[in-house]
Amino acid sequence: TIAVTLPFLVVFVQLKRTRRRVLLALLGATIVTLCVLYSKSRGGQLVMISVGGVYFVHRFKLRGLVLSLAAGAALFVVIVGARGDEAAQSSAERIAHMHEGMLMFKYSPVLGVGAEQYTEHHYMTAHNAYVLTVAETGGVGMFFWVAILYLSMKIPLIAYLRYRRRPEHAELRYWSVALIAALVGTYLGIFFLSFTWHYMLWCYLALSGAFYRAIKLHDDGFKVSFRFFDFAAVSVLTVGLIGGLFVLTTLLNR
Repeated sequence: TIAVTLPFLVVFVQLKRTRRRVLLALLGATIVTLCVLYSKSRGGQLVMISVGGVYFVHRFKLRGLVLSLAAGAALFVVIVGARGDEAAQSSAERIAHMHEGMLMFKYSPVLGVGAEQYTEHHYMTAHNAYVLTVAETGGVGMFFWVAILYLSMKIPLIAYLRYRRRPEHAELRYWSVALIAALVGTYLGIFFLSFTWHYMLWCYLALSGAFYRAIKLHDDGFKVSFRFFDFAAVSVLTVGLIGGLFVLTTLLNR
């Protein structure tokens, strides 16, 4: 939750680059970084890395993407290796809880077992928002949930592409990149947390909706549609996530 606030500190400086703002942003970033590191949360550390990776990709394009993926993989190995057996045991437990969720989906694939009913069928929650969603709401609910995530990301992406070459709209570019980075971190973070119904997830999704409304007030031509291509993309993402999670939890739970 706090790691995905880092992009907003960047915007805080970009909007008005003064010594005071730079110092306040650096102080905030230091506090966030120390908190994430001292928490010893692998998920939190990966989220922080992914947020920085978005800015790196934005700056260096394809080279930045390759380097970010390589650096992220290396840091993940270091993070996991540093915790040794403790991390391995924690991961095994999480996989087992996730596997139970996929079994719930297997026996109730259309509508799931019901919202907030996971712990009625298993003693522990899924520790994974994607598994929790498909287990509790089935394939139908998963489709609509993924569609919300998809549209929330599409809004700042379309805004960035529309205004990236317009110097007079620099603020929109700053906010677009910040929201993309925050959402990338959020979508990665909820892979390790049962955040399907958590208010913090929906607060960040709401920021994207607010951003859309703010742009529309000044540019009525700005539009983010949901057409056949988007329907197909969300369908593929939904099926891919369900299939990937089923294979992943089945193989790792042996």
